[in-house]
Amino acid sequence: MKLRTQILLLLFFFGLTPLLIAAIINFPLLIGRLEGFYQQAYLQNLRADFSDLDQHLASRNTLARVIARLPEPGILLFNKDTEGAEDADIDKARVRYTEWLNRLLANEYDIIQISFVDKKGVPRFWLERDADSLLLLPTTKLPEEPPRAMLDEALRLPGPAVLLGPVRLNPDYHDDPRAFLNLQLVSPIHPGPGTMPVGAVVVTLDIGGIAAISPGTLWITPDGEYLPTARNPRPGSNAFDDFPGLREKLTSSKVTLYEGPNGDIIWVPMFQIEGSGSIWAGRFVDPSPMARFKNELTLRVFGVVLLLAATVWLAASWLSRKVGRFSESLTQGVQHVLEGDESVEFSWQGSKELEQLSQDLSALARKHAQNNRELIEHARELEASNQYKSEFLANASHELKTPSCCSPSWLPRTPTRAARKNRSSSPSSRPPART
Repeated sequence: MKLRTQILLLLFFFGLTPLLIAAIINFPLLIGRLEGFYQQAYLQNLRADFSDLDQHLASRNTLARVIARLPEPGILLFNKDTEGAEDADIDKARVRYTEWLNRLLANEYDIIQISFVDKKGVPRFWLERDADSLLLLPTTKLPEEPPRAMLDEALRLPGPAVLLGPVRLNPDYHDDPRAFLNLQLVSPIHPGPGTMPVGAVVVTLDIGGIAAISPGTLWITPDGEYLPTARNPRPGSNAFDDFPGLREKLTSSKVTLYEGPNGDIIWVPMFQIEGSGSIWAGRFVDPSPMARFKNELTLRVFGVVLLLAATVWLAASWLSRKVGRFSESLTQGVQHVLEGDESVEFSWQGSKELEQLSQDLSALARKHAQNNRELIEHARELEASNQYKSEFLANASHELKTPSCCSPSWLPRTPTRAARKNRSSSPSSRPPART
């Protein structure tokens, strides 16, 4: 693989890898946040539908205070330890009081029961709304009593106030749909300013009827049973059977999103019922806008990644070509310097370091070429000298091998061993004696 290709792939992958890692890490997080915002918007819409319920409860608090300030006439007779006998005048007063309450609460059909208890918590007078005439009428059926702890707390209050009791789920609500989901308000009755309460008024509200006006909302009990006003997908079924896995999701008692084959539903714990558990309100979430948005966002992100990848590829290709040209120029120049005797000039434009490198390489190439020329000239001189030496040695060797008779007259004759011996023994050859 060429150096240019290696540099191209290296730059491409190093430039693209951080981009892909950032997209892989951040894209799911972004989608999750957007889905959370979308679910939060649905939750806000769901809660907005029940904003009227909060205002309604505030108005009922005011009505409870009014009724406590104007209680039924007979309750003041039972503020002693002994009970007093009711006479005809009290009965007539109660009849007129009942008529007054019906006129006051003519269109307040969510108030299904009003009872008056003495300071011992014993009911003395109560009215219940008739299902046919929709009037508050006396009945022989004992009223629903509030929790004893809440009643005792109300009877200890020094001034007017209203205590809100827990939501009650009546197990016998099938007989009377108005009574399946109730809320009680307790307000103390004071005979005068600065006095202790002589009793309390208990107002029972049918909040299930108020909640039923919300369209498209499912209402279930902690056991998954549909409330009678809920939009039951299948009559007689259970929500935990219609939505597999819903039971586990509702154990956290927090807002949760159920995603299943039957659709996505946001479940909200709306009312904490007496005892344990909550009444859950569920609303279907339309996933199509979010799905379209996710698809469009995915395409856009994918397009941006491709565009950036192409940009990185072009930048890496340009840089690799530039580096490739530099590498090719350097390689060819070095080969020319090594194979030839002429100097090579490197002319690279760019940074100061690159220009300095080209100048240094050019100077090195000139020095190398000069050294090569000097070495070649020296080699020629050595070759000529060696040739002269070879010829001389050849001639000398030939003369040494040739006999003396045949030797040229200009060569000195070499005396034999006998002649040298005789010369050394002759008197004339001896050195003169010293005196």
